[in-house]
Amino acid sequence: MSKEKFSIPYPDQSKIDLEVDQIVRAGVKPHQSYYTYFVHLYKGIGWKYLFTNRRDGILITFSAMFLLIYLFNSMAEAAQTEANFYPILFIASPLLYISLSFYDFLHKRHHATYEVEMVTKYNFYQVAAFKMLLFSILAIFVNMVSILFVSVIYEYVHFFKAFLVSTTALFLFSILFLAIIMKKQTGVRASMIILGWSGTNILLNLLPNQAYSHFLLQLPIFVYGLVLTFSLILYFRFLNKLVQIKPAEGV
Repeated sequence: MSKEKFSIPYPDQSKIDLEVDQIVRAGVKPHQSYYTYFVHLYKGIGWKYLFTNRRDGILITFSAMFLLIYLFNSMAEAAQTEANFYPILFIASPLLYISLSFYDFLHKRHHATYEVEMVTKYNFYQVAAFKMLLFSILAIFVNMVSILFVSVIYEYVHFFKAFLVSTTALFLFSILFLAIIMKKQTGVRASMIILGWSGTNILLNLLPNQAYSHFLLQLPIFVYGLVLTFSLILYFRFLNKLVQIKPAEGV
């Protein structure tokens, strides 16, 4: 009995190339833009998990807003000039961002949620970057409301310039804070950056002839705009680096 000869059909080179291309495309995830990535994070996390403790987060937010309104109003009433108003505006603008970030950081450390976030869908640093972004947005809104309230009462407080000064201060502090937590996350480091920010601004305000106050006042709006733009670019770069940190790198 003669053996039947089998012939195995081999694909031609073009079909092989096509199959390889399909495998590669299926296996390699396309590079997401920064905006797309954070939209994806927002859909996965959302505002629901913005605060580690929702009640405390809401309480901190409203407390910070009322404190800012009180501070800005008191300083505006005492200063009677725009130059004397800007130093307190500059130093106090990151107040809500500081409060929320520091509380979130300490809550994780003391309630052992740091380890839990390490094994969930998003690691600690991705969640931290997302929260830092939302804290910034929330702080901008609260600062805007506080400045608007004061500018309605005191005509010498120009809302647009005061808002630019406030937002610039907020993002300058945010950059410093992100730079610190990317190195090593400890309460001492976080406290040092907060004390350093406050101390530096207080010392500058003690310069003779109100040099610091007049410097903040006399800077043109377009300079604040340039500084703010540069700060935003640097801020988002730091956020991007924070997102890309692997848990083992930052612990």
